[in-house]
Amino acid sequence: MSALGVGAELRNGRYVLDAVQGEGGMATVYRARDTALGRTVAIKVMSGALGGDESFGRRFQREARTVAALSHPHVVAVHDIGEHEVPGGVPVPYLVMEFVEGESLRERLVRGPVSYDEALRITREVLAALSASHAKGIVHRDVKPANVMLGEGGSCKVMDFGIARAVEAVGTHLTRTGLVIGTVPYMAPEQAMGAAVDTRTDLYSVGVMLFELLSGRLPFPDDSIPTLLYKHVHEPPPSLASIGAPHSGARLAVVQPVLDRALAKAPDERYADAAAMRAALAPGGLHAAPTRTAAAPPLRPPAPRGFPAEAGPPPPPGGVNPPRPQLPPQQWHRAAAGPPAPRARPVRAPGGRAPGGRARASSAGSQGYGPLLAPPGPPYARRSLWAALAVVAFYVGVALTHDNGSSSTRRAINDAAPFLLASLTAIALAGVVFAVRGLIRVGPGGRFLAFLGLLLNALLTVYLVLRQG
Repeated sequence: MSALGVGAELRNGRYVLDAVQGEGGMATVYRARDTALGRTVAIKVMSGALGGDESFGRRFQREARTVAALSHPHVVAVHDIGEHEVPGGVPVPYLVMEFVEGESLRERLVRGPVSYDEALRITREVLAALSASHAKGIVHRDVKPANVMLGEGGSCKVMDFGIARAVEAVGTHLTRTGLVIGTVPYMAPEQAMGAAVDTRTDLYSVGVMLFELLSGRLPFPDDSIPTLLYKHVHEPPPSLASIGAPHSGARLAVVQPVLDRALAKAPDERYADAAAMRAALAPGGLHAAPTRTAAAPPLRPPAPRGFPAEAGPPPPPGGVNPPRPQLPPQQWHRAAAGPPAPRARPVRAPGGRAPGGRARASSAGSQGYGPLLAPPGPPYARRSLWAALAVVAFYVGVALTHDNGSSSTRRAINDAAPFLLASLTAIALAGVVFAVRGLIRVGPGGRFLAFLGLLLNALLTVYLVLRQG
């Protein structure tokens, strides 16, 4: 409550308070006459509790001088500052501002929600004012409809820049006197937690205000301050469609992504600055407004040689591939939704050879290497083939060495015979498994498994024949 009243004179009679325009916990706004220049002005007289703190007075004057240098068509101009000496009391700080003939946005919202186009226009003008203030290092900290004036023709002007920052200097004192710093329904999560604020804090408050302009209600309508603070920090806001905002579904769909990003809990997930959010709300920007700052989708592994790149499953709606199970690339389609896209045959020159002159396996396995030797494509399949051939060569070499080597070599091989026979048995069993799986499976992968099984089983036969010889 102000220590002054209607009819009081400030600065030796230059300013005369005519009527109360608005009243809050930190200040009272009067319509006043500037007798020196013959004009109507608005004077914000701060609370006596604030005037009793010297640190607030110093910071209030410093912030007022900074804002006075801010000239913008959507910012209420600051003309003068001062302190009024109250007999037997503490000095009362006041701020002389441009008088805007009209009403506050809060008074306008009392009559109901504004039209869709008007809501976007008002928000863009508020963001234009914030963009100018942020460029000078001024964070508003208390963006709300009561601090937005609607002048003639509906043009917006934002006021009270720097007031909240000046109040922060005496936060402990305010807590003792029961005053609340800021406006809780419009507070960003970092404000509610007492963390550092920056320009993105104002964008959260603008998001709350835009939500209210479009729906006629706050995203978190609650009278309990602790509950409101908790919801700002932890709960996601509802969508406009879920609360029945009085606008068409198509219009709500294009503006909802802007709200989602502006009301993100983490400042890093909001728009980088007011200009970016204003561009997103422009008529051309709404059609491509991003929902959140998202990480780039993970890169898809390269397609196997001889197969087109579209062999992998297409990304799901939303653009980001979900985590896939650890399957071979040719089995990705089993984990994806829906059947795989048909794979086109590689382009071939006449004679079944690739354009570069090198033969390649076809998707059907009927050209190139032929149906039996056509591996499914991944490197592990080719490595398996070469490993099997290497094992065959090793045991053939052992058999030949045993028959043609020295006596000491034969003794060494005979000593290792139990190990060799055990490994051959394991290889033979593996060959049976491969062959059975190959008979069950279809396609080039199944044919390759069958071939590998036959090759491993043939290994034992070759070794025994050489041994008998």
